[in-house]
Amino acid sequence: MKILSNYLLIFGMITLTLVGCKDNTKSLVDQEPIPGIILENMDTLVSPTEDFYSYVNGNWMKTNTIPDDESRWGGFGVLRKSTRNDVLDILYTSKELGVYQEGSDQHKALMLFESELDTVARNEAGVSPLMPLLEK
Repeated sequence: MKILSNYLLIFGMITLTLVGCKDNTKSLVDQEPIPGIILENMDTLVSPTEDFYSYVNGNWMKTNTIPDDESRWGGFGVLRKSTRNDVLDILYTSKELGVYQEGSDQHKALMLFESELDTVARNEAGVSPLMPLLEK
């Protein structure tokens, strides 16, 4: 009887191990491919053997101009602007949604955001909030 219970225990552990090892990840065939470059930026009317730079970046140069408030512009500038807009959208949405628990990360972020927007209070306070830190 003891041998039978040992076999059942071992069989149960093997079964649980095999069932618990189910792979839930998508295969590479099921995933949507993400190109390393944005294909729409390529100018396929230019021969890559004659002017590779214009071939790869032609449409980007035709459709993107340097904004007036920037000294340079490229993919990272677009990414920075997009990220800044996304963060502002998240903060404005969070502000509209309501109250967060005192001391939570969301509350701290909103307090920092609101203090940045309140220029009148900042100007009235001047450097006095920083004086204890500057005196150290």
